[in-house]
Amino acid sequence: MDSTRLVLLIVFCGSLFLLGQRWVESVSPRPVVQAAANVEPGRAATPVPAAASVPQSGAATAAAPGGAPPAAQAAPTVGQQVEVETDLLRARIDTRGGDLVHLELLDHGDPEEPTRPLVLFTRSAEHTYLAQSGLIGPGLPNHTTAWTVVDAPRTLGAGEDTLTVRLRADAGAGPIDKLLTFKRGSYLIETRFLGAAP
Repeated sequence: MDSTRLVLLIVFCGSLFLLGQRWVESVSPRPVVQAAANVEPGRAATPVPAAASVPQSGAATAAAPGGAPPAAQAAPTVGQQVEVETDLLRARIDTRGGDLVHLELLDHGDPEEPTRPLVLFTRSAEHTYLAQSGLIGPGLPNHTTAWTVVDAPRTLGAGEDTLTVRLRADAGAGPIDKLLTFKRGSYLIETRFLGAAP
């Protein structure tokens, strides 16, 4: 008799949980997604106007509690795009922050369209997933700093084992270089900073 009551209690609690979840979904407002241009630059480094910038994740807005309008969110600025290709990867680096904003795995097909490479990192109106890096401290470049391309080979050539993209930013103590190194046969992208004071 006690086990029957226990089973009924578990079913009742589970039903209450599911009903409560449905109720929350029905009364909560749907997020409004801001439309933005999805910029697809060519293989060469091309400047992208700030007006074509896309929102980062979380750009969907919803009304704040109490009916107050949401705070205005500034879309991130987009810099020059540098596209790099190795035997395993195709990557795009944004000079605004030196971020890795697009990454394709060339040996792995997309589950929905196997003829296309699997896209791991991307920044678009629908989805944002990228790799950011920077330094912490006053006057040091971070993930929002505007970098200049110093040396950016585009393709890992035959017989080469490494490809290094060098970006430079002027900091308070002098120029700092950010080096992104791609290696043949490896998915690892090494990031180093040179010139920063210890």
